[in-house]
Amino acid sequence: MKKQIIAAFVGILILFGATYLLRYQIFRNWTANAVGDLNFNEDETMAAKINRYFEDYHSKKSNRPYSCAHNFWARDDRYIYVDLVCGKFSRVSDTEVKTEYGYQAPTRVTVTGSGEIANFEQPVDGTYNRVTYNWLFPYEVQEVDRQLESTDPWKNIHLKTFIGK
Repeated sequence: MKKQIIAAFVGILILFGATYLLRYQIFRNWTANAVGDLNFNEDETMAAKINRYFEDYHSKKSNRPYSCAHNFWARDDRYIYVDLVCGKFSRVSDTEVKTEYGYQAPTRVTVTGSGEIANFEQPVDGTYNRVTYNWLFPYEVQEVDRQLESTDPWKNIHLKTFIGK
């Protein structure tokens, strides 16, 4: 009986180790590749186009007004990678915004050669599920996401975007 318990424990450790390797090492090699060079500087005109595109898209789809904003991560020759937030927000005070409805999701925006937005993709099996997240976002873009996560990039964007502060 004691040998069976030890064998089960060792099996669990091996399974945990294998899961760790798959999640943090092997999946790194299964990430999307950038199309051309990555550029980490945002174009102001394109930033406004992205917000308008998603506001129109969601407002038409749901027949409710939407406001959208994004944190820019990077751009390559075909895609723009952003952390998107869309919804209805109301001003509670000069320093507080209340979300009535909406969502936040990492988003890959496809841009045509003429600079128009063709479509977009978001992870389909959970916002940060590593499988589709890896398929959509190059490793370098994921690093930007992780760095911004630690600094709470949404802290002031709601105030700035939705109530003009």
